[in-house]
Amino acid sequence: MSLIRSLADLPEPDVLVVPGGFGTRALMHDAPFLDWIRHVHDHSTWTTSVCTGSLVLAAAGLLDGREATTHWLQTELLKPYGALPVSQRVVRSGKIVTAAGVSSGIDMALMLAAEIAGDRWAQGIQLGIGVRPAATVRGRFARTPPRPRSSSWSARDPTSSRSRASDLPRPPKDVAYATSRFSDATISACTSAACSCTSSES
Repeated sequence: MSLIRSLADLPEPDVLVVPGGFGTRALMHDAPFLDWIRHVHDHSTWTTSVCTGSLVLAAAGLLDGREATTHWLQTELLKPYGALPVSQRVVRSGKIVTAAGVSSGIDMALMLAAEIAGDRWAQGIQLGIGVRPAATVRGRFARTPPRPRSSSWSARDPTSSRSRASDLPRPPKDVAYATSRFSDATISACTSAACSCTSSES
């Protein structure tokens, strides 16, 4: 991987997306980077994050007094910065949008696509990538945070009778956001310029 542009080359992007990952911990204390985040936010149309990227927005002071989300294991790290953690996949507060862990970023991307380009484009994208937000584990929604590893729960053996879907993290209430907004009927009818293909589902 090679560096093509520096942050100085991107002083005023329209959309800022701060991804998550272990690297965010260092960035939370990187003063020049946080200054850049604050400057960008002053000029952006959307300031967003996925997973623990919201910790960087919080460290930059952008989430003080705002509801926000992050990966469920790191929720408590938002509080010292004045953020108000909520258990939702996508949280919008003005032009700031935070998405929870990993796959929630797809939900957020579809929302942004709808806001920026319109529902038809977002529907086309959803159809094209085959998103079904109401995903299940073994045919059921996971309901609760995972239990600590012990003799009563096998985390490594997915075929074990002790590895139950109910032992896994529960999708927040708005897990079906894209499904409810972009219904099957709407998706299958999407043949506009946003999606040049015609699709039918069996």
